[in-house]
Amino acid sequence: YVNNGLSSEIIPQGYSRNLPSGWGLNENSAPEFSQDGQRVLIGVAPYIAPNDSSIIDVETAQVDIWNYKDYQIQPQQKVNVANAKRKTYLSVINLSDPNQIVPLTTAMWDRVTVMNQGNSEWALSQDKTKYYIQSQWDDDEFKDISLVNVNTGKRVSIAEKINAMAMSSPDGKYVLWYNLSDSAYYCYNVASGKTVNLTRQTGVNFYDETDDHPNFPPPYDTDPLWTNADQSVLISDRYDVWKFNPDGNGFQNLTNGNGRKSNIQLRHRVYDRHAPRLSKLWTNKDAVDENALLYMTAFDETTKKNGFATVRVNDNNSYRLNVLDTFSYVNVYKAGAADVVAYQKGNFSNAYNMHVSDAAFAHEKCVSDINPQMKQYSWGHAQLVHWKAYDGTPLDGLLYVPEGIEPGTKLPMMIYFYEKRSETLYNHIDPRPSRSTVNLAFYCSRGYVVFVPDIVYKVGHPGESAYNCIVSGAKAMCSQFNFIDSTRMAIQGQSWGGYQTAYLVTRTNMFCAAGAGAPVSNMTSAYGGIRWGSGVCRQMQYEHGQSRIGATLWDKGGLDLYLENSPLFGANRVETPLLIMHNDNDGAVPWYQGIEYFMALRRLGKPVWMLQYNREEHNLVERRNCKDLSIRLQQFFDYYMKGAPEPAWMKYGVPATRKGQYLGTELTE
Repeated sequence: YVNNGLSSEIIPQGYSRNLPSGWGLNENSAPEFSQDGQRVLIGVAPYIAPNDSSIIDVETAQVDIWNYKDYQIQPQQKVNVANAKRKTYLSVINLSDPNQIVPLTTAMWDRVTVMNQGNSEWALSQDKTKYYIQSQWDDDEFKDISLVNVNTGKRVSIAEKINAMAMSSPDGKYVLWYNLSDSAYYCYNVASGKTVNLTRQTGVNFYDETDDHPNFPPPYDTDPLWTNADQSVLISDRYDVWKFNPDGNGFQNLTNGNGRKSNIQLRHRVYDRHAPRLSKLWTNKDAVDENALLYMTAFDETTKKNGFATVRVNDNNSYRLNVLDTFSYVNVYKAGAADVVAYQKGNFSNAYNMHVSDAAFAHEKCVSDINPQMKQYSWGHAQLVHWKAYDGTPLDGLLYVPEGIEPGTKLPMMIYFYEKRSETLYNHIDPRPSRSTVNLAFYCSRGYVVFVPDIVYKVGHPGESAYNCIVSGAKAMCSQFNFIDSTRMAIQGQSWGGYQTAYLVTRTNMFCAAGAGAPVSNMTSAYGGIRWGSGVCRQMQYEHGQSRIGATLWDKGGLDLYLENSPLFGANRVETPLLIMHNDNDGAVPWYQGIEYFMALRRLGKPVWMLQYNREEHNLVERRNCKDLSIRLQQFFDYYMKGAPEPAWMKYGVPATRKGQYLGTELTE
């Protein structure tokens, strides 16, 4: 420690006071100052002995021991072993008493963060250690929240076993969280120790009303914005931005209900954050002045248009919708000392060129031409489409239509899906080699109509929900647009979309070809499987997450739901030619899921192929493999959709003896 040019040792080697036995400083934590320089923030950790060189490998069993009491199962531990060895636990050296270390936590799953850039006498603790094991099957983030005194290490409890992620206000006067279990925001006053419910009194919902997972819905606003000196906090509901007194003594609809009146989603944004981050342990204060002009993104739920709006933080009558247009806006930045905004703007038919404008977005100028070669190619246009699912649910979707369709022409239709995508109507799509899915711009340019339907799910029946929305949408498109050939339709999806593809071909034979990337085929075997990329068990995903089963295998009726939604058990009904891609290093969907489906279809004599890219994960990374997949997808769909010649790899296969020297992509007679 250096003070006024003089250095002195404050923590000697082997220091152990206040620390658990066997703990101390190590090389894995670089010390940092608090913003005011009055504290040193540093990590401590248990001592880990080096490997014993006297142990002979060939005489030592190589075994992983799974114990039901472990916080993490062995695959998780192995994925995280390097980080676990480097893990340190936040501690403080107060320079007013520099000869002792104050540990703020020694619990494995306790996330401790300093408040007010380390200047506060408190740190925020969010400890989920007691509830960690149940995260194997439970998607909830239960934790105990408390304050830790950085001078003494003593704790003050704020809340126990709450399903929330808490945040400190910039100046450290408050702790704010959204409680998933009751869908409300709460605020705790550090000085008074009082907690108030901020949002219940507004009479509107701050949770995602459209969420269809079998779990508590998430909030619309995942990053509330504070004003200077912690005077107020800004939180968005579905449409509007609200301003709350953090003590619960008042609130106002800052955008005056204009978003809700027009079905426009308004989200607060700060576009002039230019200061570099100075510390790994604390962040710059991203607060706004009470009299500042607040920028917001604007998204029209009905038309899918995008734009910007502004409002003065201290004047809820100053709301202004500056622009709402048929474009998407990305990488938006405001100049620090001038009322100039720079951003990229584009849509399906226009690349993301750079534009500059005044702060009101009233005088725009394009300053780049990044993709002039687009003019040389047939591109097409995107449009919003509507229909009703078989159960009467109104749905939106996207239709990409090729240019220059001659009267009477009938075009093949490619159908791609995942969950919901209609909000991307005005996004630009670059043609590029595929990592796993059909490239929408590429297929549209080649004369395919491309349909992307939104899907709404019912808990327990994800497969049938896909049928309800996708098949009804495909038939609706054929009815609404006479240039679509109903006899030449194909489906393709990856991951969750791959599962839905695998399921759909067991329910209908209306598609002439299908592509399923990394599909789950057997939910009974996948349920207890491992996501090898993270090492976690998949049970939570099926009970509460994307798979939306909402039950265990052992709940009443649970097994029936897993069987109903598993394509494997309907493989005997498949007539549609299917191309599977499933890679042997897939850490998200176990590779054996694709194998189970392929082997079942092969055993039943169904037309099926599987592409297995070596050492590739869930989505392809290597460009050579991306190009190869793009070629094979095109050949597969062109053969069934356009009557193109069959490629050799489909007709004859490629034997392992010729791997690496022969691709089989030549077309046969």
